[in-house]
Amino acid sequence: MATQVLAAGSDGSQVDISRWNILYPNYLNAAKTVPEGRRIAKAKCVENPTVLEMGEACRHLQIPCVLEDKCYPRDWLVRGRLRVKLTDDDGKPLRSEIAGKRQLLEKMGEVIPTLKSRTHPPKEEHHHGKEAPAASSKATAGHPHKSNKKKNKRK
Repeated sequence: MATQVLAAGSDGSQVDISRWNILYPNYLNAAKTVPEGRRIAKAKCVENPTVLEMGEACRHLQIPCVLEDKCYPRDWLVRGRLRVKLTDDDGKPLRSEIAGKRQLLEKMGEVIPTLKSRTHPPKEEHHHGKEAPAASSKATAGHPHKSNKKKNKRK
């Protein structure tokens, strides 16, 4: 018996998303190889996409999607996956130009570089003048002599 996965719909009702397609960020990552999980040509990929960017691209393409906090099986450090609904209940594509996963991934590869999070990255705070170098010099300054402890002493 298949497990039914439910998510809240736009009208507040429960929607079964267990039959939706699953996408991981590694599918679009230009830094990954095909054995590491990349699914489309490197020229159509983006560098280190996030699940949030993929979800934003789906909203831009008007494709229903749900973000899930799951790990990618080939790389457990990659958090998050995306469930997308590409077809209606009859099996017909919701969008005529996006009939399958591969076409969606290629469209995402076009949309993600144009997102606001990519074109205008958040500014990082910079440390002022003398504070950062002083802290680093104290951390590296140590005793030049070896300690006097006897190591591996046999009794």
